[in-house]
Amino acid sequence: MRKSITFLVAILFVTANYYAQELALVEDGKLGGYINKSGKMVILANYKNTIKGFHKGVARVSAKKKWRFINEKGEILGDKWFTNAELFSE
Repeated sequence: MRKSITFLVAILFVTANYYAQELALVEDGKLGGYINKSGKMVILANYKNTIKGFHKGVARVSAKKKWRFINEKGEILGDKWFTNAELFSE
């Protein structure tokens, strides 16, 4: 199963990151989104600078040179844009 996912990612995306909380960041060279462990795109590649993936159910994403946060369903949290957003830490 893992080999088929790797093969799928290699064909469709330029880069793919590790899985964090069941989702992996993939990028097509310009925009990033997230796939699940079956290789299904669950959050469309609509963002730039998606940076590392999810931490405790939240990821930061960028579009239009601003940042926002999304949950694992791709839903926007807080409906706000920020000029900067740092990674979460413990």
